[in-house]
Amino acid sequence: HIDPINGRPWPIALIIARRKKSHTSAQDIPLPYLNLSYAGQTRKTLYHVCPPSYHMGITHEVALMASTQDATILTSFQYVSDIHLEYYRPKPQTWPSIPRLCPTLILAGDIGNAHHTHYRDFVSSCSTSFDHVLVVAGNHEFYQPSTPVLTAAEVLETIQSICDALPNVTFLNKKSVVIDNVRFLGATMWTQIRPEDKQTVASSMNDYYQIFIERPDPNSKPRSRSNKKKSGWRTATTEITQSWHRDQRDWLAHELTDPSDGLALPTVVVTHHAPSFRHLESIHSAEEGFQSAYATDLTKLMRNPPVVAWVSGHTHSITEMLLGEGRVLCVSNCSGYPKERVKGFDASKKVLIKKDENSGIVVAEQG
Repeated sequence: HIDPINGRPWPIALIIARRKKSHTSAQDIPLPYLNLSYAGQTRKTLYHVCPPSYHMGITHEVALMASTQDATILTSFQYVSDIHLEYYRPKPQTWPSIPRLCPTLILAGDIGNAHHTHYRDFVSSCSTSFDHVLVVAGNHEFYQPSTPVLTAAEVLETIQSICDALPNVTFLNKKSVVIDNVRFLGATMWTQIRPEDKQTVASSMNDYYQIFIERPDPNSKPRSRSNKKKSGWRTATTEITQSWHRDQRDWLAHELTDPSDGLALPTVVVTHHAPSFRHLESIHSAEEGFQSAYATDLTKLMRNPPVVAWVSGHTHSITEMLLGEGRVLCVSNCSGYPKERVKGFDASKKVLIKKDENSGIVVAEQG
């Protein structure tokens, strides 16, 4: 098909549309006039398009399969999360192995407790295998289940110190890095907890028992003999984690809209917490009262043109879907606890960032 506006051929080999029965069938829509928001995929996948002549607030799911003749791979990366080293014996031979298939590895949180030596050792071992390692903190990085050692702020400083000591490791804590002309933005993100969920979340999630934000007064006496080790330490609350979420969400929104901050570069967002409640389908965290402890609807941020992929973790599930009007590849690859073994986890999973040389469009696809 030839684009009637610019005269260029579309890089599309196959179009299959599905519409509501009450509306004109896909066959009645003149294909050259479809307002395709993105193209370039080499694998069959879902996209959303709205033909101008039928713009009535209806989303049309379209599967695209594009020609790869003129596609250039800008960069590629592997991605894993939720390895939970705190539950493994601290010996390298017992850790999940990550074969190098791409130059970049993304560690999307819950790798382990940051103050344990095996966290440092694991990140260091990854740095020797990959050209670039991008680290985002999960909620478990902050956990201190027995004797509190560090506040949340000190945990962030610890991770930063570990990453700074390794020349090819970047801690994405409201930070960005550009690799092969692709920008990576990252933060833990936390979540916006729904009012009706606050009591359930606060009483059931370990975040509010094992994350500490303030040290005790050295002159204060323990309030109870049964909990001397934690006496005086102030734990995180739902109000505090929500304030972290708002701060990181606002930072990300600014990065995705400020033209002075690399807006022209294709962008991959990395968070630990999930950017959509669709990540919770058919998993334990979708239980009533817990959803907003795992995800927040951030799909509005995906509408910004530079975002082509979003990597997350936390849900202990495998996610591969298109969101953001069908332009953004959203993935997660959670390993899970040692005895859990999340079905479908594969440390060799990778994403390719590709540019179509004819249209200039950049897309993300699974390798």
